[in-house]
Amino acid sequence: MKRCRQCPYRKNCRDVCYGDAPCDFARAFDSLDRKLKWWQAKAKAADAAAKPTPEPRIFGDYVFSPARNAFNSKTSWWISKKGYAVARYCFTADTEAEVERQLQSADSYIEMFEEGLK
Repeated sequence: MKRCRQCPYRKNCRDVCYGDAPCDFARAFDSLDRKLKWWQAKAKAADAAAKPTPEPRIFGDYVFSPARNAFNSKTSWWISKKGYAVARYCFTADTEAEVERQLQSADSYIEMFEEGLK
Protein backbone atom coordinates (compact mmCIF):
# COMPACT_ATOMS: atom_id res chain seq x y z
CA MET A 1 0.00 0.00 0.00
CA LYS A 2 1.31 3.49 -0.87
CA ARG A 3 1.95 6.13 1.70
CA CYS A 4 -0.85 8.61 2.17
CA ARG A 5 0.37 12.16 1.35
CA GLN A 6 -2.65 13.84 2.87
CA CYS A 7 -2.54 11.88 6.10
CA PRO A 8 -1.05 13.90 8.98
CA TYR A 9 0.87 10.82 10.09
CA ARG A 10 2.56 10.40 6.65
CA LYS A 11 2.13 6.66 6.95
CA ASN A 12 -0.16 4.06 5.48
CA CYS A 13 -3.64 5.32 6.26
CA ARG A 14 -5.10 1.88 6.80
CA ASP A 15 -2.45 1.08 9.41
CA VAL A 16 -2.60 4.27 11.48
CA CYS A 17 -5.78 6.21 10.78
CA TYR A 18 -8.30 3.47 11.35
CA GLY A 19 -8.08 3.44 15.09
CA ASP A 20 -10.50 5.21 17.43
CA ALA A 21 -10.23 8.50 15.50
CA PRO A 22 -9.76 8.05 11.74
CA CYS A 23 -8.51 11.07 9.79
CA ASP A 24 -10.70 12.90 7.26
CA PHE A 25 -8.90 11.34 4.31
CA ALA A 26 -9.56 7.84 5.63
CA ARG A 27 -13.25 8.67 6.11
CA ALA A 28 -13.55 10.11 2.59
CA PHE A 29 -11.78 7.10 1.09
CA ASP A 30 -14.13 4.70 2.87
CA SER A 31 -17.16 6.67 1.73
CA LEU A 32 -16.01 6.59 -1.90
CA ASP A 33 -15.14 2.91 -1.62
CA ARG A 34 -18.64 2.09 -0.34
CA LYS A 35 -20.26 4.15 -3.12
CA LEU A 36 -18.16 2.41 -5.77
CA LYS A 37 -19.12 -1.03 -4.47
CA TRP A 38 -22.80 -0.02 -4.38
CA TRP A 39 -22.73 1.24 -7.99
CA GLN A 40 -20.90 -1.90 -9.16
CA ALA A 41 -23.51 -4.11 -7.48
CA LYS A 42 -26.32 -2.04 -9.01
CA ALA A 43 -24.79 -2.33 -12.51
CA LYS A 44 -24.34 -6.09 -12.10
CA ALA A 45 -27.98 -6.48 -11.01
CA ALA A 46 -29.16 -4.40 -13.99
CA ASP A 47 -27.14 -6.58 -16.38
CA ALA A 48 -28.62 -9.73 -14.88
CA ALA A 49 -32.15 -8.31 -15.09
CA ALA A 50 -31.68 -7.28 -18.72
CA LYS A 51 -30.72 -10.80 -19.75
CA PRO A 52 -33.95 -12.66 -20.60
CA THR A 53 -34.56 -16.10 -19.14
CA PRO A 54 -34.83 -18.72 -21.89
CA GLU A 55 -37.99 -20.80 -22.17
CA PRO A 56 -37.98 -24.58 -21.52
CA ARG A 57 -38.02 -26.76 -24.65
CA ILE A 58 -40.43 -29.72 -24.82
CA PHE A 59 -39.75 -32.89 -26.85
CA GLY A 60 -42.69 -35.26 -26.31
CA ASP A 61 -42.53 -36.47 -22.69
CA TYR A 62 -39.11 -34.85 -22.16
CA VAL A 63 -38.37 -31.27 -21.26
CA PHE A 64 -35.10 -29.35 -21.40
CA SER A 65 -35.19 -26.73 -18.64
CA PRO A 66 -32.79 -23.79 -18.22
CA ALA A 67 -31.37 -22.96 -14.79
CA ARG A 68 -29.22 -19.90 -14.12
CA ASN A 69 -26.10 -20.48 -12.03
CA ALA A 70 -25.95 -17.96 -9.18
CA PHE A 71 -22.17 -17.96 -9.01
CA ASN A 72 -21.13 -17.36 -12.62
CA SER A 73 -24.36 -16.16 -14.31
CA LYS A 74 -24.25 -18.93 -16.91
CA THR A 75 -27.31 -20.94 -17.91
CA SER A 76 -27.22 -24.71 -17.64
CA TRP A 77 -29.80 -26.94 -19.29
CA TRP A 78 -31.31 -30.00 -17.60
CA ILE A 79 -33.46 -32.81 -18.99
CA SER A 80 -36.37 -34.39 -17.13
CA LYS A 81 -39.24 -36.70 -18.06
CA LYS A 82 -42.96 -36.39 -17.42
CA GLY A 83 -43.92 -38.33 -14.29
CA TYR A 84 -40.35 -38.53 -12.92
CA ALA A 85 -38.76 -36.50 -10.14
CA VAL A 86 -35.29 -36.80 -11.69
CA ALA A 87 -33.34 -34.30 -13.77
CA ARG A 88 -29.93 -34.71 -15.42
CA TYR A 89 -27.49 -32.02 -16.46
CA CYS A 90 -27.05 -31.76 -20.24
CA PHE A 91 -25.06 -28.67 -21.25
CA THR A 92 -24.28 -25.02 -20.59
CA ALA A 93 -25.16 -22.42 -23.22
CA ASP A 94 -25.58 -18.66 -23.01
CA THR A 95 -26.82 -17.68 -26.47
CA GLU A 96 -29.83 -18.88 -28.41
CA ALA A 97 -27.57 -20.16 -31.20
CA GLU A 98 -25.61 -22.33 -28.74
CA VAL A 99 -28.85 -23.75 -27.34
CA GLU A 100 -30.16 -24.60 -30.81
CA ARG A 101 -26.87 -26.25 -31.76
CA GLN A 102 -26.93 -28.41 -28.61
CA LEU A 103 -30.60 -29.32 -29.00
CA GLN A 104 -29.94 -30.68 -32.49
CA SER A 105 -28.63 -33.74 -30.64
CA ALA A 106 -31.64 -33.97 -28.31
CA ASP A 107 -31.99 -37.67 -29.11
CA SER A 108 -28.61 -38.43 -27.57
CA TYR A 109 -29.54 -36.48 -24.42
CA ILE A 110 -32.81 -38.43 -24.19
CA GLU A 111 -30.91 -41.70 -24.61
CA MET A 112 -28.45 -40.63 -21.89
CA PHE A 113 -31.37 -39.83 -19.58
CA GLU A 114 -33.03 -43.22 -20.20
CA GLU A 115 -29.73 -45.04 -19.55
CA GLY A 116 -29.45 -43.21 -16.23
CA LEU A 117 -32.91 -44.41 -15.17
CA LYS A 118 -31.97 -48.09 -15.53
